[in-house]
Amino acid sequence: MVAQSKYGEAIALFRQAIAEIQQAVGPDSAELIFPLQELGRALWRNGEKGEAQMTLARVAHLTRKAFENPTLPKPATRTLFKVGCQDEWLLYQGDFETAAEGLRATIQFEESEKRHMEDPEDMPVWETLAEVEEALGHVDAAHKAYLQAADQWETRLSPGHPRALRCRECAAALQRSAA
Repeated sequence: MVAQSKYGEAIALFRQAIAEIQQAVGPDSAELIFPLQELGRALWRNGEKGEAQMTLARVAHLTRKAFENPTLPKPATRTLFKVGCQDEWLLYQGDFETAAEGLRATIQFEESEKRHMEDPEDMPVWETLAEVEEALGHVDAAHKAYLQAADQWETRLSPGHPRALRCRECAAALQRSAA
Protein backbone atom coordinates (compact mmCIF):
# COMPACT_ATOMS: atom_id res chain seq x y z
CA MET A 1 0.00 0.00 0.00
CA VAL A 2 2.82 2.44 0.81
CA ALA A 3 4.44 1.72 -2.55
CA GLN A 4 1.18 2.75 -4.20
CA SER A 5 0.87 5.90 -2.06
CA LYS A 6 -2.25 4.47 -0.38
CA TYR A 7 -1.12 5.70 2.99
CA GLY A 8 -4.48 5.56 4.76
CA GLU A 9 -4.87 1.88 3.91
CA ALA A 10 -1.25 1.15 4.83
CA ILE A 11 -1.66 2.91 8.18
CA ALA A 12 -4.72 0.81 9.01
CA LEU A 13 -2.91 -2.42 8.08
CA PHE A 14 0.23 -1.49 10.06
CA ARG A 15 -1.88 -0.62 13.11
CA GLN A 16 -3.68 -3.95 12.88
CA ALA A 17 -0.39 -5.85 12.57
CA ILE A 18 1.12 -3.93 15.49
CA ALA A 19 -1.91 -4.69 17.68
CA GLU A 20 -1.62 -8.40 16.86
CA ILE A 21 2.14 -8.44 17.55
CA GLN A 22 1.66 -6.60 20.85
CA GLN A 23 -1.02 -9.05 21.89
CA ALA A 24 1.26 -11.99 21.08
CA VAL A 25 4.60 -10.74 22.47
CA GLY A 26 3.88 -7.61 24.51
CA PRO A 27 4.25 -3.86 23.99
CA ASP A 28 8.01 -3.76 24.56
CA SER A 29 9.04 -6.44 22.08
CA ALA A 30 11.80 -5.75 19.59
CA GLU A 31 9.55 -7.44 17.03
CA LEU A 32 7.58 -4.19 16.92
CA ILE A 33 10.50 -2.12 15.62
CA PHE A 34 10.06 -2.79 11.90
CA PRO A 35 6.24 -2.44 11.70
CA LEU A 36 6.34 0.68 13.87
CA GLN A 37 9.04 2.18 11.66
CA GLU A 38 6.94 1.49 8.57
CA LEU A 39 3.85 2.93 10.30
CA GLY A 40 5.84 6.06 11.13
CA ARG A 41 6.91 6.45 7.51
CA ALA A 42 3.34 6.02 6.26
CA LEU A 43 2.03 8.53 8.81
CA TRP A 44 4.73 11.03 7.79
CA ARG A 45 3.90 10.72 4.12
CA ASN A 46 0.19 11.01 4.92
CA GLY A 47 0.85 14.37 6.56
CA GLU A 48 0.36 13.12 10.11
CA LYS A 49 3.71 14.49 11.25
CA GLY A 50 3.06 14.65 15.00
CA GLU A 51 1.86 11.05 15.23
CA ALA A 52 4.73 9.96 12.97
CA GLN A 53 7.23 11.59 15.33
CA MET A 54 5.68 9.89 18.37
CA THR A 55 5.65 6.53 16.60
CA LEU A 56 9.27 6.87 15.53
CA ALA A 57 10.25 7.95 19.05
CA ARG A 58 8.84 4.61 20.19
CA VAL A 59 10.95 2.89 17.52
CA ALA A 60 14.06 4.60 18.87
CA HIS A 61 13.12 3.62 22.44
CA LEU A 62 12.54 -0.04 21.51
CA THR A 63 15.78 -0.11 19.53
CA ARG A 64 17.81 1.20 22.47
CA LYS A 65 16.05 -1.26 24.76
CA ALA A 66 16.84 -4.15 22.41
CA PHE A 67 20.52 -3.23 22.32
CA GLU A 68 20.73 -2.75 26.08
CA ASN A 69 18.95 -5.97 27.07
CA PRO A 70 20.83 -9.09 25.95
CA THR A 71 17.86 -11.33 26.85
CA LEU A 72 15.50 -9.65 24.38
CA PRO A 73 15.34 -11.20 20.92
CA LYS A 74 16.82 -8.84 18.35
CA PRO A 75 15.10 -8.02 15.04
CA ALA A 76 16.92 -7.87 11.74
CA THR A 77 20.24 -6.02 12.00
CA ARG A 78 19.39 -3.68 9.12
CA THR A 79 16.39 -2.25 10.99
CA LEU A 80 18.40 -1.61 14.13
CA PHE A 81 21.26 0.04 12.31
CA LYS A 82 18.92 2.13 10.17
CA VAL A 83 17.24 3.54 13.26
CA GLY A 84 20.55 3.61 15.13
CA CYS A 85 22.20 5.87 12.55
CA GLN A 86 19.46 8.43 13.22
CA ASP A 87 19.45 9.99 9.74
CA GLU A 88 15.84 9.20 9.03
CA TRP A 89 14.89 10.03 12.62
CA LEU A 90 16.47 13.46 12.19
CA LEU A 91 14.36 14.03 9.08
CA TYR A 92 11.19 13.29 11.01
CA GLN A 93 12.26 15.61 13.83
CA GLY A 94 12.88 18.47 11.40
CA ASP A 95 16.68 18.56 11.67
CA PHE A 96 17.05 18.56 7.90
CA GLU A 97 20.66 19.79 7.64
CA THR A 98 22.02 17.09 9.96
CA ALA A 99 19.85 14.43 8.31
CA ALA A 100 21.14 15.47 4.87
CA GLU A 101 24.76 15.29 6.05
CA GLY A 102 24.26 11.79 7.44
CA LEU A 103 22.39 10.55 4.38
CA ARG A 104 25.04 11.92 2.04
CA ALA A 105 27.72 10.13 4.09
CA THR A 106 25.72 6.89 3.95
CA ILE A 107 25.36 7.19 0.18
CA GLN A 108 29.07 7.87 -0.20
CA PHE A 109 29.92 4.85 1.95
CA GLU A 110 27.48 2.54 0.12
CA GLU A 111 28.78 3.64 -3.26
CA SER A 112 32.42 3.25 -2.24
CA GLU A 113 31.80 -0.18 -0.73
CA LYS A 114 29.32 -1.30 -3.42
CA ARG A 115 27.33 -3.02 -0.69
CA HIS A 116 24.37 -5.15 -1.66
CA MET A 117 21.07 -4.26 0.00
CA GLU A 118 19.89 -6.91 2.46
CA ASP A 119 16.26 -5.98 1.85
CA PRO A 120 15.61 -4.68 -1.68
CA GLU A 121 12.27 -3.21 -0.64
CA ASP A 122 13.85 -1.08 2.06
CA MET A 123 13.66 2.61 1.22
CA PRO A 124 16.74 3.61 -0.77
CA VAL A 125 18.83 6.21 0.98
CA TRP A 126 18.48 8.39 -2.12
CA GLU A 127 14.72 8.64 -1.62
CA THR A 128 15.11 9.77 1.98
CA LEU A 129 17.80 12.25 0.91
CA ALA A 130 15.40 13.59 -1.74
CA GLU A 131 12.77 14.22 0.93
CA VAL A 132 15.33 16.01 3.10
CA GLU A 133 16.64 18.13 0.20
CA GLU A 134 13.05 19.04 -0.68
CA ALA A 135 12.36 20.05 2.94
CA LEU A 136 15.49 22.23 2.84
CA GLY A 137 14.27 23.90 -0.36
CA HIS A 138 17.13 22.49 -2.44
CA VAL A 139 14.99 21.85 -5.52
CA ASP A 140 17.79 20.80 -7.89
CA ALA A 141 19.37 18.43 -5.35
CA ALA A 142 15.95 16.96 -4.47
CA HIS A 143 15.13 16.46 -8.15
CA LYS A 144 18.42 14.66 -8.75
CA ALA A 145 18.00 12.49 -5.63
CA TYR A 146 14.43 11.50 -6.58
CA LEU A 147 15.63 10.41 -10.03
CA GLN A 148 18.51 8.45 -8.47
CA ALA A 149 16.05 6.78 -6.09
CA ALA A 150 13.78 5.86 -9.02
CA ASP A 151 16.74 4.26 -10.78
CA GLN A 152 17.56 2.29 -7.62
CA TRP A 153 13.99 1.02 -7.25
CA GLU A 154 13.94 -0.12 -10.86
CA THR A 155 17.35 -1.78 -10.56
CA ARG A 156 16.56 -3.51 -7.26
CA LEU A 157 12.99 -4.50 -7.98
CA SER A 158 11.59 -4.01 -11.48
CA PRO A 159 11.15 -1.40 -14.20
CA GLY A 160 8.00 0.60 -13.57
CA HIS A 161 7.83 -0.38 -9.88
CA PRO A 162 5.34 1.87 -8.00
CA ARG A 163 8.10 3.29 -5.80
CA ALA A 164 10.11 4.27 -8.88
CA LEU A 165 7.02 5.87 -10.38
CA ARG A 166 6.38 7.80 -7.16
CA CYS A 167 9.96 9.11 -7.16
CA ARG A 168 9.70 10.15 -10.80
CA GLU A 169 6.38 11.89 -10.06
CA CYS A 170 7.97 13.77 -7.15
CA ALA A 171 10.89 14.81 -9.40
CA ALA A 172 8.48 16.01 -12.10
CA ALA A 173 6.41 17.95 -9.56
CA LEU A 174 9.56 19.68 -8.31
CA GLN A 175 10.53 20.57 -11.86
CA ARG A 176 7.05 21.99 -12.54
CA SER A 177 7.08 24.05 -9.33
CA ALA A 178 10.51 25.46 -10.16
CA ALA A 179 9.40 26.55 -13.64
